[in-house]
Amino acid sequence: MLLAALLSSGFGVPIPEDIPLLLTGFLCEHTGESVIRWSLFCYLFVMARDTFVFMVGKKLPERFTENKLFRMVIPQHRQRRIEAWFDQRGLRTVFAGRFMPGFRAVVFFVAGRAGVPTWRFLLADGVAGLISIPVLVVLG
Repeated sequence: MLLAALLSSGFGVPIPEDIPLLLTGFLCEHTGESVIRWSLFCYLFVMARDTFVFMVGKKLPERFTENKLFRMVIPQHRQRRIEAWFDQRGLRTVFAGRFMPGFRAVVFFVAGRAGVPTWRFLLADGVAGLISIPVLVVLG
């Protein structure tokens, strides 16, 4: 159940991933499970999920962004501004995105669309995850 909540929170379901992480720590305390082991497990699971969202954005065919509906939501001039933003501040934006419940999936998807190199995404999200995920599990 916790994994389903973690998975769905990364795909836009209005459940912040912080709640399942806190609950994981709470359950570790009450069942005697290793907090370190579960922190590592949650970290790997969340990183895989974030990478999947990023790769969907990266591999999405160009024809989707040329669709009329997509252009109504994000016009081409905004697409160019977003790409320029990620060129200049991509690492910091992905890092900050990890700490923004509700916006994580959008930031990671847009980072993929904007062409952020995979290694930079993994570095920024990985370091931010090393801070946020174990802290939330331990706090729980």
